[in-house]
Amino acid sequence: MKKSKRKTPFEHLVKKLGMKYTVERTDIAVIGLPNRDEGTHRPFISFYPDSDIVAGDCIIYSAHTRYIVESATMDYWMAEPHFIKVYYSPENNQHL
Repeated sequence: MKKSKRKTPFEHLVKKLGMKYTVERTDIAVIGLPNRDEGTHRPFISFYPDSDIVAGDCIIYSAHTRYIVESATMDYWMAEPHFIKVYYSPENNQHL
């Protein structure tokens, strides 16, 4: 009998609260979950572990909301990849 994979806390949250972003480099839509770092209150977005996002990418939330990825690091839960934590800054000259 095959063991079923247990859903992570991130998977439960992103299913309910996730937002659609597009990675400009790949033109692929990804679902992310905006959040803030507990210690620094710095904003970040969590993406599924298999998302192709790297530092320097531009992620687009809407026609007028673009972010530049400063860093993208894997977060782990129970020794397994949990999500990619993407710290970002707004792209210069946004027309909000």
